[in-house]
Amino acid sequence: QGLPQNKAKALGWFRKAAKQGFANAEYNLGWAYYKDRGIPQNYVRALKWVRKAEADGNVQVKSAARKLIAMIKQAEANAQGQ
Repeated sequence: QGLPQNKAKALGWFRKAAKQGFANAEYNLGWAYYKDRGIPQNYVRALKWVRKAEADGNVQVKSAARKLIAMIKQAEANAQGQ
């Protein structure tokens, strides 16, 4: 059960950690921008944070970041085509 979810608080912590170079937080912040999770969807900001995670992360983060970058680029292309 635990505590109730608080997306705004979680995003605040992700932002703080991402600004300090923690790759997992960078990735999670990028995911939040991509999926419209507590903040407005923004592909440019999503790519910024996910690319940073790819550069800073371990093998697992790098792999996940590459997949998410491809998904964001596809979503951007779809949005421009509509």
